[in-house]
Amino acid sequence: HDSYFLCWASVIVRDVINPLRAEPLADATQIKVTRIIILITGVFLLIWGVWYELPDSIWTYMAVTGNIFLSGAGVVIVGGLYWPRASTAGAMAAMLVGLISIVGLFPGPVQAVAPWMTEGLIGVSSYVLCAITFFSVSLLFPDNRPATTDEENS
Repeated sequence: HDSYFLCWASVIVRDVINPLRAEPLADATQIKVTRIIILITGVFLLIWGVWYELPDSIWTYMAVTGNIFLSGAGVVIVGGLYWPRASTAGAMAAMLVGLISIVGLFPGPVQAVAPWMTEGLIGVSSYVLCAITFFSVSLLFPDNRPATTDEENS
């Protein structure tokens, strides 16, 4: 796991923290922040792995956590590749809406309101909500790109 910790902590520092700053962190500071993120991740995984009780089977947990990413990312990848009006704002909004899949881990409150809403339907509906969000937000907030002609693309 040490390789994963190092890899993901450095990705967070270089691809998330540095772009949010006016100037990138100095190399020594990046190393310190990476170490802090590794420590925080290790503590989180210790607590999650040892003391957290899954509300259902591990397969349900894996399906829901995978769906959190795939529902947003799948819509963004397909929409971004095949729809010319796709925008960055639409992509980010769809990825955030994918978080709604976490409801699949705790379906009780949803089923109290809508008893017909199964875990599978919750998962599928997250794809639909991500798609609606992607297309709506892309239309409302288009990217400012110069128009290209077919001659420029060839």
